[in-house]
Amino acid sequence: MSKIRVVILTGHSLFADGAASRMRQHARDVEIRVIDPATGDVLHMLREFKPAAAILDAQDPELRKSLPIQDLLRTVPDLRVILLDSQQEDLQILTGEYRRAGKMEDLLDLILESKDDHRVNG
Repeated sequence: MSKIRVVILTGHSLFADGAASRMRQHARDVEIRVIDPATGDVLHMLREFKPAAAILDAQDPELRKSLPIQDLLRTVPDLRVILLDSQQEDLQILTGEYRRAGKMEDLLDLILESKDDHRVNG
């Protein structure tokens, strides 16, 4: 049985360290790597590790500035970026999907494919 690789990107906030500790309790299923974005070429480390998910502390503005989410998704295209918010019981999941769009109609087609019905009556 293969393990799912998960990276936790943190400047060692207590919240993120707590999440790492809890994830390690599931070591049979999950391989955890904690990376401090200030310690080198994070994108290279991600390319090498090939995680399925990256967990970030949503309350850490420095992390989001130093490591833009679009760079994460471009480096590992199938990556699920999970933003944990210690102030709420919510998490936000961002995924990357890349498509070629040569015309405005391509963009419109993508928007119209939306799974949820966000149409306004009227």
